[in-house]
This record gives sequence, C-alpha cells and structure tokens, in this order.
Amino acid sequence: MSALYIGATGMKTHSAGMQVTGNNIANVNTTAYKNSQIRYEDLMSSSVASAATSTTVGMAQTGHGSSVQDVVTMYTQGSFQTTSSETDVAISGKGFFAVRNMEDDSTYYTRAGNFVFDKDGFLVDTNGYAVRGVAYNTDGTLSDVTTDVRLWTDANEVPTLAAKSTAAVTLASNLDRSVMGDTSAPTLASMLANYDGTSATEPLSADEYSYADTVTVYDSSGEKHTLSVYYSKVGQDEQTGDTIYGYIAAVPGAEDGSALAGTSAAGMLMSGTLTFSSDGVLTSQTAYTYSGAGDPTDLSTWSLATLSTDAAPSMTATFSNGATMTTSLNFGLSSTTGTWTGDSTLADAASGSVLSSFDATRSASSSTAYSGTSYNSFQDQDGYPEGSLTRVSFAADGTLVGDYSNGETADLYRLRLYDFTNEYGLTHEGGNLYSANNTTGEIVEGFAGEGMFGSVSGSTLELSNVDLASEFVTMITTQRGFQANSKIITTTDSLLQTAINLKR
Repeated sequence: MSALYIGATGMKTHSAGMQVTGNNIANVNTTAYKNSQIRYEDLMSSSVASAATSTTVGMAQTGHGSSVQDVVTMYTQGSFQTTSSETDVAISGKGFFAVRNMEDDSTYYTRAGNFVFDKDGFLVDTNGYAVRGVAYNTDGTLSDVTTDVRLWTDANEVPTLAAKSTAAVTLASNLDRSVMGDTSAPTLASMLANYDGTSATEPLSADEYSYADTVTVYDSSGEKHTLSVYYSKVGQDEQTGDTIYGYIAAVPGAEDGSALAGTSAAGMLMSGTLTFSSDGVLTSQTAYTYSGAGDPTDLSTWSLATLSTDAAPSMTATFSNGATMTTSLNFGLSSTTGTWTGDSTLADAASGSVLSSFDATRSASSSTAYSGTSYNSFQDQDGYPEGSLTRVSFAADGTLVGDYSNGETADLYRLRLYDFTNEYGLTHEGGNLYSANNTTGEIVEGFAGEGMFGSVSGSTLELSNVDLASEFVTMITTQRGFQANSKIITTTDSLLQTAINLKR
C-alpha cells in the first residue's frame, strides 16, 4: 500500500518541478529575470526487518518517496540589450537597485533597470516605485542622505541649472617679443595715460597696444560680458634679454557700475606687468586692482591684487545691472605661497619699479614671448548662464548626468546599489521585485564600481538569464520522472488487484 503513496509523492514533486521549469520558460523575455532551480530530497525511511546486527550488510530500510527541498534563484549575469531610452540602466556584476513604494514606504530591490520619470519628476520603475539614490550638492560633492531620485516638483516647469558667475579666467598667448615698444622707458605710464573708459568704442586705440585677448565672462545673474585684456610691450632689458609686457584687463566702461563708472578708469579691473626671460618663458607677474578708496585715476589707489584660492591674482567687477563677478586671471603662473613679496602700487609699476612678485609655479600652457606673430593659444573661463535640462544619461558609476541648453553638464544623483549576505534568501514579490527578510542577513549599501559592486550601463537593459535549451532538457526529464512515478501507482494497483483476485 505504501508504494501508492510513494508514487504520489514523486508525482507531486515532479509536478512542482514542472511548475518551476514552466515559470522559467514563461519569463525567458522578462527584463533581468533570474531563473530558478528546484531541488528534491527523499522522505524519511522505515525499517522492514529487525534492527541490523553485525552480520547484516544493509539497514533493511525502505523510503517513503520524495519532496521538494527548496527552490533556489540563480543570480547569474544576464546578457545585455541596448535601448533608445536614456533612463534605462543595467548592472554588470553584483548589486540590486532599491525602489520605494511611495504609498506605504516599503522598500524593494530589483535588477530590472527599465526606469522612467513620472509626471511628478520621480524616477520610477514599471510599478511606479521611486528609485533610490544620493543627490549631488551644488559644489559637486555627494550628500550623505539616500533619497528618491527626483528632478522636478512642478510638471509645468523645466528643470534648470542656475547661472554661475565666472570665478576663473585662464589665458595663454604668445606676445611677440620683436614688436617695437617703448624700450627707452619700460613703464606702464603711457598705456595707462591713454586708457579712456568713457570712450564709446575701445578704451585704447589700435596703435596704443600691441595685442588684445577677448573672452566672454558671466556675472552673478548669468548675463554675459566681454572681458578684454590689452597688452603692450613696455620694456626690453638689454643685459638679461628679459621682455616686459604691460597689460590692462577691462570690461566695457558703459557696463561699469562701480565707483569707477564715469571716470577715465571706467571698466578697468586689473593692470600689471608680465616678465618673460630671454628664451620667451613667463617668469613673473605683477597685478593691481582698485582699492576702493580715493580717486581711481590716481594710480597709487591701485594696490596689489588679492590672490585667489587657485593662487592667481583676483579682480572684482560690479556691473550697471547690479550683478557682480569676482574672478582670478591666470596667464600661466600661480603662487606657491599664496602671498606677495614686497609692497607696491600701480603708481610704482607705472614708474618702472617692479617691487612686488610671488613665488610662482608655471603651468604647462602659460603665456610666452617668442618672436613672430602674437596669438592666443588657450583660453578658458568657468562661468555660464542659466540653462534648461535637455537630456539625462547614466555614467558607469551610476551617476545621473544632466545636459543643459547652455552647453553645461551637471551630476544630479548617484544610484544606490545593495547586496545581501544571503541573496538566495530574498523573497520574490512579483513585478521584478525582491524583498529582504530575516534570512537574507546584512544589507550592504554602496555605489557602482566600488567594493563588491559591479558597474552600470546607461541605455541598456539586462535580459533574462533563462537558458531555453537547458530548460527543455529539464522539462523532458521532469516529464519522464512524472510518468515513471505514475507507473508506480498503476503497477501497485495491479498488484493489489492480483491480491484481491486470490479470494476468488
């Protein structure tokens, strides 16, 4: 009689096996689906004879069939599919994304990165659950709070990147050392005397300077202005071969909203000298800015410029629109100590006395003074106007990067990744989701590309890891096992029928 029940247990376990295999095949095209494997175990045995003795070979036990031991999810890597959606993302290696049910605040984990932004600005999965990440601060550092990834709160407003005032200008130009200059009196006096910030055109006429650089800069409101740097050769040391160029950095006088407005010094932000060695290498610099006290046309009111955090001379502009700009001006030298040696004013420099300098480090792209044509070889500034978000994309470290209409990019969020001491203990919740429980152990939090975690790929989805060929083989063997166990029942039934017929 027990053979009937043994056959029944075998049919039951193989039926469960067919259910697992069928579910795998059904999810062959499910995003990031992980196939399951069923494991069987035998049931306890019972003795059919007296206890074994030292003379017996076996234990004289028979089994009572089989049952399902467990069903294990196999978290092997699935292949990848490139998509046209910039918010699709796949994990290559270990890790799970986290999503939050915004209705009950429950957290789930998933490998399926087919995310989109909903009408409220949340990055959500196909269930409408918010993806979890860490926001970037305005200074580019990561905050220490895990939150929902959200780009806007008003569906009628396009996310913007706030304007940034120019804080650093870098110029590298070759200034022709062979150009004729005021070699008899190596001073800034004539250049400064000719400067007229009230002019309706340029503050210096074309024959009053040797060369000029122009660069577009931005004030605190995001409005753009033209910063011009005028150069004039003001000295040539016959003994050392050094070449000295004077320079004036200025914005249009009509845009000046400072105390210099309306004076001949209107628009002038900085003036000083650049000294080049006989082989054309920039070796030293002086820089002076208006002190804010006294007559700005009195050169003694122009003192040594403040050295910025990047150790280059700094200047401040106040514009007629009320906005401001404080920026360094770097020709290729930066101070190693952050301080000037000596004390002087622009009046000293204009008279030909170079009384101040700083211990300098020269950058790879610094200004030069070679014979030939004057030209600009490099220029850069870090300001920009306000921009509207035009697209987003994911970097390999899980950073959500925004592209803006002003040509700038900004790091917005970085996706959190999670792993578990026992990932096989995760509970399947449907919808490509898993939940943690007391069998999963410690939850490990991190970022893509760090520690145990893999990298992520944008515009990519992980495919199901189901191997159809293997599943078909398993399906056949499961079917044969089910059939064989059914034979146990029919054969045992035949034996019982024979026993019943003995009575006749």
